[in-house]
Amino acid sequence: VAEQARALGFRKPLVPGSLNDDDLVISVASCLSQEAGDNG
Repeated sequence: VAEQARALGFRKPLVPGSLNDDDLVISVASCLSQEAGDNG
């Protein structure tokens, strides 16, 4: 997921470092689903 995020241009942290990996994945997935039209 981190590699996909970097490949898509997410080079800076989107969330505070205090969040755990699951929260980071959810945040990234939310951003991707919005931009990709939530194609699953």
